[in-house]
Amino acid sequence: MLYYKNYKLINTFNIPAIAKEIWFPEAVFELAHIVRELNGKNYHILGSGSNVIMNHEIERVISLSKLSSEGLFSNDKFQISANYPTHKFVQLVNKNNYTGVEALYGIPGFIGGAIAMNAGSAGQSISDNLVCCNVMDKKGYIKRYYKEELNFKRRHSMFQSSGDIILYAIFKFTDKNLNNDLLIQTMAYRKLC
Repeated sequence: MLYYKNYKLINTFNIPAIAKEIWFPEAVFELAHIVRELNGKNYHILGSGSNVIMNHEIERVISLSKLSSEGLFSNDKFQISANYPTHKFVQLVNKNNYTGVEALYGIPGFIGGAIAMNAGSAGQSISDNLVCCNVMDKKGYIKRYYKEELNFKRRHSMFQSSGDIILYAIFKFTDKNLNNDLLIQTMAYRKLC
């Protein structure tokens, strides 16, 4: 685990901020230790720092960027870690010829943030094929939530107010008819932005 004081953060907008304290756990047990040590204190969770505008100075940050980043596929299910890049997830699903995430191509950041904000585009949302998420609660315990428990709405999930940290998610896809037209259209649109 890495720990720094007065660490300079730069988000994808190149806007700097200073974290008075920042932790970079390299394993889930280290994350649990940090969460338990910070019991009752406010902290922010940071994935890749994309599409995040931070205050100039932040008290405490836990960065998930050093945790294992995995995207596993078996049969029709994908197990994806929270710090797996969203664009790689879309590529993995598309490579296996499933449909349902073509419009998410080019959405920046990690899967954890995409789930927390229910990222979506052109009628597709990250939550559409989500089965469940394993999370760490504010006390450092791991629990599982199923999609029906997560209160998904447009650009919303219960993670925005729960304080739970998404560790990984399981997605299930059943339709093997990749929509190449939507994928090409989305790719062209994202290149223009």
